[in-house]
Amino acid sequence: MMERGILIAWRLMFRGWRGLLVIPLMLVVGWVAVGGLLHMGPRYGPANAWDALVFGGVTAQTLALFVAPIFLLATHRDMTKAWEIHIWIHLRSRRIWWGSDMIALAAAASLYALATGLGSLGFGGVTLPVSWSWSALARGRRPVGLSSFVATPQSPPPLVVGLEIVALLALGLWLLAVLTRTLTVLLKSPWLGLVLTWALVLFQYGLVQFGALGILPWMPGDQFVYLMHFMGVGPRIPVEWSVAYGIAWLAILIVVGGAAAHRDWSL
Repeated sequence: MMERGILIAWRLMFRGWRGLLVIPLMLVVGWVAVGGLLHMGPRYGPANAWDALVFGGVTAQTLALFVAPIFLLATHRDMTKAWEIHIWIHLRSRRIWWGSDMIALAAAASLYALATGLGSLGFGGVTLPVSWSWSALARGRRPVGLSSFVATPQSPPPLVVGLEIVALLALGLWLLAVLTRTLTVLLKSPWLGLVLTWALVLFQYGLVQFGALGILPWMPGDQFVYLMHFMGVGPRIPVEWSVAYGIAWLAILIVVGGAAAHRDWSL
């Protein structure tokens, strides 16, 4: 029954035009990533395709302006609609109804994180040299405002860092989606949860722009951007902290949202 619930949730999220939103996301993120590197490379050393992912594709800017809003729109599901009760009856359990949606959101977050990474690497591979090693740009010094991440001989290879970037982003997107679902159930509003979650991500991006990074370890969103753990100003956030933070809040939101949905029969 859980498998059927996951399939239903997946179809509801990606039906119609929303199922195609991943394509413009890949194109926009790839274009933004490579465009920044082409301006940066002549000043700080030649870049390669991996830099498009590490330094351009997954940033506070791309998360706030492109990845988060497109992902939240694509996975939006109006949990307040009357026909949701028919799905619950079909699945014979509110817990399966809620749990299957949470699992489907995890799969969707992984898909969009992977698409973001592939879009960056794809554009990078077309416009920049392809290599399995770190570029001169990654090994050199850059402005503090960009990142203090510098590849050293002890650094993991670009492929490993790229996988870490995608995995961390997937966890963050899953958390944002579950937050949206939980707010939708609690507020009984089809779109307010989505708007509030995106506003939270935009607020964090504003903090980054003004250099107010001290609050970031306590907010979902930008701490799931790999580069934010190597910012040259403010306290650095350990990657392990973001993973533990994400898992803890996922558990809280899933329980709270599930309990609210189970009690409220008017959804």
